[in-house]
Amino acid sequence: MLSTIGDPSRREGKDHGPDHCARRSWVLPHCQRKGLTVTDSREGVWGLWIARRRLVVVLVGREGTPRKAIRSALTDDARFGLLEYLVAAGMDLVVSESLACVEPLPVQAVHRGLVVWTASDVIVAALLRAAAIRDPARAAALLGRLPAISMLRGFLRRLSLPETDPRQLPFLGLSR
Repeated sequence: MLSTIGDPSRREGKDHGPDHCARRSWVLPHCQRKGLTVTDSREGVWGLWIARRRLVVVLVGREGTPRKAIRSALTDDARFGLLEYLVAAGMDLVVSESLACVEPLPVQAVHRGLVVWTASDVIVAALLRAAAIRDPARAAALLGRLPAISMLRGFLRRLSLPETDPRQLPFLGLSR
């Protein structure tokens, strides 16, 4: 399920000019069918939050306003589709430390070349409580705003993968 936040002209069904999506860092489904491409991909940060039955990713622009929210099911196919979308957008991703431990998407995003930042669970919980945020989309937007706040930027750590010997075989996780 795909939804947008803010400007109603970004919603599906509007008839736009041929360069409508070429000026933006996102592509509407009807523009994607027409073959229009994305030219500007470094205009914001994604915040990732987990809800009861779905993942919520919100794009926060440079000015700190949420621009787009994407909700994805907790299935492998939906995670793969969301990861492909995030890689195509090419922007940074911010997650909480606990989510980075239990959710495979941030680790796969690092494997695919995205920059993933983790925020301390204590800081995230304090900010969510202080702002009285209970909605998953608003929580994801709060995570997406953290790199823009200079006082809180120091609490972010870059998610990195452990160094492995190139001769070592990867663990496939298959069981009989």
